Order: sequence, then C-alpha cells, then structure tokens
Amino acid sequence: MHRFCYNFLEVWIIVTIIKNKVFFSEKTVLILFILLLKIFLLLNLFDAITTYFVVSKCGVFTEKNILVRKFIKKFGVKKGLIYIKLILIIITPAAIWCYIEHALSIIIVLTILDIFYLLVVINNYKICKYIKKTLDKKTTF
Repeated sequence: MHRFCYNFLEVWIIVTIIKNKVFFSEKTVLILFILLLKIFLLLNLFDAITTYFVVSKCGVFTEKNILVRKFIKKFGVKKGLIYIKLILIIITPAAIWCYIEHALSIIIVLTILDIFYLLVVINNYKICKYIKKTLDKKTTF
C-alpha cells in the first residue's frame, strides 16, 4: 500500500479513537484545550515579533501572507501586525464556543494550527538570524 494510504489510515484511526473518547476524560480534554489555546496565542505573539523584525529590516515583500501584507501596507508594520493579531484575539472566543459544541474537533484543529504556527515561527527565526548575520557582516567592513 502507498505511504499516503498508511498516513490517511493512521489519521482516520486516531480521529476515530478521539471522537469515541477512548483515551480522554472530559477534564483531560479541557486541560488539553486550554494548553493548546495558550500555545496558539503564544506562537502568534512570537510570529508577530519575528515578522515585525523581518519586515522592518527587509520590507513588506518578505511577508508571504497576503492579508497580513495588505494590513502592513495600509497601516504600517507595527499597526498592521497589531490589527491582524487583534482580529485573531477576537476570533479566539469562537474557538471557545466551538470547544463547548465540539470539544474533540477543536482540539484537533488547534493542534494543527499550533504545528503550523510553530513552523512559521521557526522559519521567521531562521530569517531573523540570517538578516542579523548579514547586517553584522555589512557593519564590519
């Protein structure tokens, strides 16, 4: 069987187990939800800080997210990032409502979002490191 089929099967089994609450009590699900939500907000803070550094040093074209780029162009780097993150904070209560309605589904979604934002922050950090290294080389001459 192709590797993709194995991955799909593994994900399907995990989702089925989670939906049937085989491993998680309600208290465990609540703790997991709160932890994942905090990680999500923290990673978004790190994303804003690293994005601010990169865009300030290299320009708005380095931002790959079209919506964020438009906000930065319209409001400036600092205000654009603040507004985008405020929208995120406003949307966060929707996640809490979804948790109440579909606890295990939102945990899966938050896990995927946390992984995504972790990768974004790691990428931003690498870019920041590269920019700093490049700037240090330019100032030594």
